[in-house]
Amino acid sequence: MLAADKQLLDAQLHNELQELRRLEITNIVNRFQSALTPATLIAGFCFASISEVDIIETENVGPTAKFFEPLFYICDAFSLACALYVLCVSSMGIIFGQRLTIQATHDQGRDHEKSVRELNDKFMLVLIALGTSMISVVGGELQTLFHTSARMHSSPAHLANHPSRALSQPHCL
Repeated sequence: MLAADKQLLDAQLHNELQELRRLEITNIVNRFQSALTPATLIAGFCFASISEVDIIETENVGPTAKFFEPLFYICDAFSLACALYVLCVSSMGIIFGQRLTIQATHDQGRDHEKSVRELNDKFMLVLIALGTSMISVVGGELQTLFHTSARMHSSPAHLANHPSRALSQPHCL
């Protein structure tokens, strides 16, 4: 009777341990899934902004606009690269984590802590890349603002239609 109770207790502890391991990996997979949404949005916006921004003619702008345009492309390309890295690593983390949850072998179950540590390390890299991508997007969009304002202030057509000029001229009724 005592041996049967011991075996039952061991089986229950083993089942609870497996459930805790499954829950831990499920939480890591959920973290990777939460990183996919912002990375997808950033990648889409960066690709659209790179492909939609017109290249300026060098004779129509001053030196400041010539300076800001390459910075815009560098920031957005870097942000796109970081977002794509996040997408790839998160997708692989999700696949690997779900595979560990469902099909873990005895050896993988024994090395559970090592697998979880590796997934957590990859997730930290994903967070760093996602944060860097967000900062780079903001930097690229600031370059767009500076580029647009430098281009607008240097074009003669803009100066003729500037609102302050219209306000400074007297109007006759």
